[in-house]
Amino acid sequence: ACELQKPITYLVNLSISSGAVPEDMKVARVGPIFKKSSRLDVGNYRPISVLIIISKILEKTLFTT
Repeated sequence: ACELQKPITYLVNLSISSGAVPEDMKVARVGPIFKKSSRLDVGNYRPISVLIIISKILEKTLFTT
């Protein structure tokens, strides 16, 4: 936690002062999640996107300020 405190604080302050979240933090990792029936059928999977949690916090912070 101590190692991450300064970089996260810097990112938050920079985002608040500029009014924008860095574009690199908006890139999501997309992976398949199984839905039902046969695992061999590609149609039985749905895409799920995973964002960095700090980007969600930054966007919410900027939206409310």
